[in-house]
Amino acid sequence: MQSSFVLVLWLVLQHGICFGWEQSNPTIGSQAIVDGSLNACRSLSLDRTIAVGDRGLILLSSNGGKSWSVQGSRSEDTLLAIHFDDDQVGCIVGGRIEPLTMRSRGTVLLTSDGGTSWRSVPSALPRLAGIRAFSPKHWIAWGDWSVSLQTSLFETVDGGNHWLPVPIPCGHLMSVGILPRVSGTAKEIQLILVDRLGRCFSTSDRVHYQPIQLPESLASPSKPLVFCDYQSDHWWLGGEGGILYRSVDGLAWERLYLPGNPRDHELFRLQSLAAIGNQVWIAGTPGNVLWSSSDRGRTWETRNIPSKSPIRSVHAFNEQLLIACGGSGTLLGTRNAGIAWSVHHRAAERLGALNIASISEMIGWDILAHVHHEARRTSGILVLHDQSIEQRSSYRPEQSQKDRYAAQNLGVAEFLTYDGFPMSGNDGVPRSSDMNSYRAVGSIHAVPESVLLRRLILEIRMQRPDVVITDCPTSSGELGTKLSEAVQLAITWGARKDYRLFSTESGVGEEAWSVQRTLFRGTKSGGLQFHRSMLLKNTGTILGDVMASLEGIVQQENHGGYDRASKVSYRTLGTKHS
Repeated sequence: MQSSFVLVLWLVLQHGICFGWEQSNPTIGSQAIVDGSLNACRSLSLDRTIAVGDRGLILLSSNGGKSWSVQGSRSEDTLLAIHFDDDQVGCIVGGRIEPLTMRSRGTVLLTSDGGTSWRSVPSALPRLAGIRAFSPKHWIAWGDWSVSLQTSLFETVDGGNHWLPVPIPCGHLMSVGILPRVSGTAKEIQLILVDRLGRCFSTSDRVHYQPIQLPESLASPSKPLVFCDYQSDHWWLGGEGGILYRSVDGLAWERLYLPGNPRDHELFRLQSLAAIGNQVWIAGTPGNVLWSSSDRGRTWETRNIPSKSPIRSVHAFNEQLLIACGGSGTLLGTRNAGIAWSVHHRAAERLGALNIASISEMIGWDILAHVHHEARRTSGILVLHDQSIEQRSSYRPEQSQKDRYAAQNLGVAEFLTYDGFPMSGNDGVPRSSDMNSYRAVGSIHAVPESVLLRRLILEIRMQRPDVVITDCPTSSGELGTKLSEAVQLAITWGARKDYRLFSTESGVGEEAWSVQRTLFRGTKSGGLQFHRSMLLKNTGTILGDVMASLEGIVQQENHGGYDRASKVSYRTLGTKHS
């Protein structure tokens, strides 16, 4: 029954008809920009900046971020990465996982006028997660494994109009570092690949690959790498658990340490790096800080920034001018090397509801539809056990990407997964390793020690939801029962003002947060029974049978002075059908 409802919902989201959506020109005023995440950003000049995100969103500013316009992308796919050869010629890549066929489809958009207009390039490429350049018009893009092309790495020498497959020794690619200059001897490492199992491979000719020998703790699915880059004459690797490595030649690697202790680092996720000269900046999670170095990573300083959502991309135009973007439409800028940041744009200050699910099958799509379209509040999803290990190792499309695409079309502001946690089986039955994460999670009396509990506390304190939705402790199996217990503990500890997640040395600021209400998906207690069919009155939509009104479940309360902080803004919601 649950799977059938989700199937119906995906159909609704895929075709955009049941909510009264219209395929209209997306160029609108900046006051209604964001109802999703921004995934990549880039400064083209001192005043011209571009950012891309969910549902084909392209934002352009020509006055240093004071105002933004939405550019017509002719795409509803998720846009994930940007590259520009200069201030005029550029490319955006992204794509989607089709909900019904689980087929990965890529998107390539090209511009020759600095991002004012874009044209789509027809291709058979899969969803692309990143793009970098050897030289002008000679680009490399990567992403999901393509069954037909038998690779996940692609090359173009004509500025993105035609793409050729590049054979590689692994499947889905997480990140690719590229040496922007190629020597005549072809002895230098040209590419370093990072797959979604945390493995690294290097090549000097793009034909023969060698595995990079890294510490076991680094090359592990439990601490996956998120980015690989070549900047400021160094190779950089970083990811979950605050892992950060640097290399001059791509052969010998040096471990770098951010401020704080190992307990602090367990909660860090390093997602993006920018570097110019000796200056280096790193961003990720927690989203309220950015780490900077003035000596190419030997020493680091924690900078507080005006954000709570995870930062997905940071880009430096020069040593003073930077831009960063991330969840909930967050756009930040600085003109003093990151010492002080200004908010260019963001959606709601926090979430109205956060759905924490043990596996993807337990996502409360019906409740989230109500939260967004009826209560008109922002919402987020966190899936702990998001996929099976086979999906990472055997080149199959990932469940989490399919769910992410559905969530974006529903209007969910944040979709998060804990990549470093154990993965569940395809049949939804938890593996024994899944349960290990919940052993000795903690209690209301003992200070939290487990990574799982502290991460949940971090999400609650960063996202600051009014309502937390989680698995029913009596009807969702052992995994759901354990999760609901962990969530309730996280809510309790997250509200305690005398408890700190991070050490003083880390420099990470935090504030306690009190959740107003906890809902257990599927529970019959307290009269809160959520059926898999519902009426969306505001958009004139009926999903299945009409049910009792859910009005009041997500309340518009004045929560610590943020009475409008979780209101949602709309970009793609069209005219209501009568």
